[in-house]
Amino acid sequence: MSTLTLNLAEAKARLSELTERVTHGDEVVITRHGKPVARIQKVREKARRVDVAAFRQATGEQAEQPSAALVIRELRDGARY
Repeated sequence: MSTLTLNLAEAKARLSELTERVTHGDEVVITRHGKPVARIQKVREKARRVDVAAFRQATGEQAEQPSAALVIRELRDGARY
């Protein structure tokens, strides 16, 4: 991925090309009077929503796990030096 910086006039003249470049992962920064004013980048896909009911059901079916403190204590007390 690369970033291309253009002034507004150049960006207007090359909009089709810039859109194609963005589609392939590049990023375009548009400047006005040498200062960045806009960025064109690929649209990210929306994150999937989590099915809370399915998640609770799946995690509810898992076996109960001992606490981390208990596991560490057992490892410490059972260790041989």
